[in-house]
Amino acid sequence: MNLLDNFAAQFYHAFYNNEWLGGTGSKLSELSMKDAYEVQRLVAEKRVQAGEEVVGYKVGCTSTAIQTQFGLNEPICGRLFAPHVQDEGVTLDWSAYANCAIEPEMVIKIGRVGEVITPFKKP
Repeated sequence: MNLLDNFAAQFYHAFYNNEWLGGTGSKLSELSMKDAYEVQRLVAEKRVQAGEEVVGYKVGCTSTAIQTQFGLNEPICGRLFAPHVQDEGVTLDWSAYANCAIEPEMVIKIGRVGEVITPFKKP
């Protein structure tokens, strides 16, 4: 198993088990942005194979201050999965999460009513 596959397996395990096993022999900070997105793609494939569905995308680190804090040169993006997107007003059990934090989010839906977007398929 190569380093990127190993990180992907670690993240997949961490999401479902709330624990980071470690043992990759490398630090996340050593990955290039290209490598990090490849790890994200590998994890997304595993989650889709497990029955989850990509339902949207998140853009983060959009401010210059945050980019500077994390050593980035541009915003980053990631996928949102069902069934893990919650409606407003849902009560969550904080103990079900590792390193729980609260961050305000703004959601914008882009597309046509009734349009279905299929992940991992080219138009």
